[in-house]
Amino acid sequence: SLDVVHCSMERHYLLQLVSSAVGGSLLVLKMGWGVAVSDEVVTLVGRSCGDLNELEIRGAGKLTKESFAVLSRGCRRLQTLSITNAEVEEDSAWPAIQWECLRSLDLTGCTGISGSELEAMGRSCSRLTSLNLSLCDEVDPKLLSNFFARLSRSLTSLDISRCAPLSDSILTVLMRVGVRLERANLS
Repeated sequence: SLDVVHCSMERHYLLQLVSSAVGGSLLVLKMGWGVAVSDEVVTLVGRSCGDLNELEIRGAGKLTKESFAVLSRGCRRLQTLSITNAEVEEDSAWPAIQWECLRSLDLTGCTGISGSELEAMGRSCSRLTSLNLSLCDEVDPKLLSNFFARLSRSLTSLDISRCAPLSDSILTVLMRVGVRLERANLS
């Protein structure tokens, strides 16, 4: 486990740390805020951390489809992915991402997330049980029907708090496709 979330560290030091200390056997990696997390860092994690189960990235710069594609190819065992307060390139490589083991996805406060990315993720992440889209104001609720229909048997936890476009119409969509949530924050 490596947690450098609140460490003040320049990007080149983080790159050295990830590439040398990881050695492929790291299971949990948390980074962000004081650390300059960039596309380059995410790509390196994808290439170096094949056994990673949990990845948390807070406050990253712009993350592109290329880094997500490398991350999904290299970290196939990823079960928990938390990317908060980051700018995600629109039309990212969600269709190319194949995280069959992914159970929990937290995209709190991310920009650039629309319904089309989530719909593609619903096709490739069939075991997803927990989704957090709080503060993701760019998601189009009309595009979520297929996403929720694909995950109607696995999704048990949903947080769309402070997500204005979703809060009004999401209940109708959830009921129509038969999602049965154990935990929900829809405020």
